[in-house]
Amino acid sequence: MCSFNFQANNNHSKNFIMKLKNLLRSIFFIISISVFLVSCEWKTVVKPEVVVPEEVSFAADIEPIFESAGCTGCHNSPGGFANLDLRSGNAYSSITSGGFVNIATPEESLIYQVHLENGPTTIKYSDQEAALVLKWIQDGALNN
Repeated sequence: MCSFNFQANNNHSKNFIMKLKNLLRSIFFIISISVFLVSCEWKTVVKPEVVVPEEVSFAADIEPIFESAGCTGCHNSPGGFANLDLRSGNAYSSITSGGFVNIATPEESLIYQVHLENGPTTIKYSDQEAALVLKWIQDGALNN
């Protein structure tokens, strides 16, 4: 009879130890998740507001985009890449005579489409630059 009680107590101790281990694992898991969540830093990215002036000037607003974005690194001669010369003084005639502007449907203009977020080039317009280019085309793509 003593041995039976000893085994029963031994099984009871094993069950207790297993339950205690499971409880400790659960507590450790909860603490780990809590530490992870508390250590995360949440930042909200706010895009700057796009402000488009009433009138967009090619020389003052559009041409500088090509220079600052690095477009002129490839598009720098009359017979160059895509037959497009975006250097200052050459950009307007190259864009308008090369079929890169669609005044009827400005959103379909290549000079606008190519540099959007989903466009095929690595150089992308900022939201502000894209809005300026589109506005310039919508206003008739004038050489002003």
